[in-house]
Amino acid sequence: MRIRKITLREIHLKLLSSFQTSFGTTASRRILLLEADIDGMSAWGESTAGETPAYCYETVETAWLILRDYLWPLVKGRDIASAFEVWNLLAPVRGHNMAKAALETAVWDAEAKWKNLPLAKLLGGTAFRSASIRRLIA
Repeated sequence: MRIRKITLREIHLKLLSSFQTSFGTTASRRILLLEADIDGMSAWGESTAGETPAYCYETVETAWLILRDYLWPLVKGRDIASAFEVWNLLAPVRGHNMAKAALETAVWDAEAKWKNLPLAKLLGGTAFRSASIRRLIA
């Protein structure tokens, strides 16, 4: 697999109901999405970085910067046999695990699509079927 291009997108998500933590009340979220073109296939990842550096030092802005200026150059145009390789390729950048996860999960998404497998199965789990989900919530 070759990562040919990444596109970063920020979306704003108004929550159905706000929630409160020791850091304050949250009524909406800023979400950083990463779309990767891997061998012509569109694959997606998401950074869970927050709006402010309250819970963690990573924010949407820092994740965007780290992805654009540091992580992307490490993987751009590289041939990758498996998504397992991605984390080690990103090792020269210290920390910034939420930004790294956005890129890595996009590669996992592409590998699952390429192998025509549910992502859960590729990761070693079982893919839920609707009947299984009904049993879990019944």
